Amino acid sequence: MPTHCDFSFLSLYPANTDYIPSNTVIDLDGVDDKILLPGGDGSIYDMEASDFTIEMWIKSPGTSAHILWLARGGGAGVNNRYILNREADGTLTGFVSFNSAETDRVSISTTTTIDDGDWHHIAWVRRDSSRIEIYIDGVLSASGSASISGANLSVHDVPAIGSGYFPTRFDPFYNFMQGQIDELRVWHVARTVEEINADKGRTLNGDETDLVAYFDFEQGSAGGNNTTISRLTDRVSGANA
Repeated sequence: MPTHCDFSFLSLYPANTDYIPSNTVIDLDGVDDKILLPGGDGSIYDMEASDFTIEMWIKSPGTSAHILWLARGGGAGVNNRYILNREADGTLTGFVSFNSAETDRVSISTTTTIDDGDWHHIAWVRRDSSRIEIYIDGVLSASGSASISGANLSVHDVPAIGSGYFPTRFDPFYNFMQGQIDELRVWHVARTVEEINADKGRTLNGDETDLVAYFDFEQGSAGGNNTTISRLTDRVSGANA
């Protein structure tokens, strides 16, 4: 059975088929919209030692800094969390803090920007436990590694998309996202650049190897009144809610 995630409001726009292969996308208003995924201890987002790839198509114009993805372990400080930010200058920053020590962390920033009003494909990869990479439109844009072995990433709170929540919003760090997202995918594997490029321009079946979550936002009516829809369908069969 499909699983779902909670979010504040669903606004669907027709997709731009020059960039993405689907019919509708989710639109976040920059005021209070967010997506909260079903996470916590033992969920598919509690990565522990697993490599991962998080992919999405994004259209993010303007100069507002906002969080694209936030998952954290809870407690004080910045231990055990992985965050992908869209900065005010249009670049992306990826931050991962491993284990319980605040020194076991890595932060990377792209020089490529995504604030031109066009659709861009983003792939955020954890590889070989302690290395992270950001790909923009199928090209490696930033990478870095933490100088540790046995890196662990234990997440206890629900992952948030479009704003920083854990489980309530934290101010004044980042704004709510104003923009559109489509084809959100989470894999329990570090995908290669060849795999990223082979699949970024097509929809998936939902049963691909190592795919653990897949939100295509093909719900509701594009441009219509979707205020009654407050849950999104995960297309991966048997996904862990």
